[in-house]
Amino acid sequence: MLVDGTGLHPIRFGPLPPQLAALDAAHMYVHELLVEAVLERSREAALHALLLDPLTAAVCSPAEIRSMFDEMWEAERADLAAF
Repeated sequence: MLVDGTGLHPIRFGPLPPQLAALDAAHMYVHELLVEAVLERSREAALHALLLDPLTAAVCSPAEIRSMFDEMWEAERADLAAF
């Protein structure tokens, strides 16, 4: 992306190398799950997004992630009434 005084301008550079495309795709699936969680009001999609998040998964086990998610969900219950 080129940014100048006239705005944002996308720059085409061709396909990504496979290793970068794989990293990007995995990252985008997490974001797609987050969008689904919001649009569909899906607690499960939100949990799955957190389970698949590479940073979270790098430091926590799935059981720890579920526990953290449940704790955060309860702490934010008032703001999650739509869910």
